Formats: sequence, structure tokens, C-alpha cells
Amino acid sequence: MSDVIQLAYFAVAVVFILGLKAMSSPVSARKGIVWAGYAMVAATLITLLKATLNKPSKISAQTWMTQFFGLLCLSRGPFGQFAGR
Repeated sequence: MSDVIQLAYFAVAVVFILGLKAMSSPVSARKGIVWAGYAMVAATLITLLKATLNKPSKISAQTWMTQFFGLLCLSRGPFGQFAGR
């Protein structure tokens, strides 16, 4: 499972870097912002998943708070994307 998580981190890093590269041009900047944003959300989800898989029987209050704030950020992302148009 650790290899899958590391591969997912690598893929997210590649998408994030491509998003940063797309931000360098005014024509593709909006697309780059979206790509980089999705990569950051994916990295957050992978981190939360990794924390849950490491200690599935003993989930602390800190893990629950982290997951709550992660879900809060996920719910505000699409709203901000459509509200900004």
C-alpha cells in the first residue's frame, strides 16, 4: 500500500508542476490555477487517507479535526470556483 501512496504523491506533484507551468502564460493561467488547485486537494486527501490507513483502529481527535478541515476546504473549493466567475 505504501508504494501506491508514493506513486499517488508523485502523480500529484507532476500535475501540480504542470499547473504552475501553465500559470506562466496569460492564455492558460486559469487552467493552470485549476490544475494546481486540484493537485493540492488530491495531496490533502492522500495525506488524510495515509493517516487513516496507518492507525485505523485508533483514530485520534487530531485526525478527525484534520479530516473535518479537509472536507471543509473541499466543500468551499467548488463554491469559490463558480462564485468567482
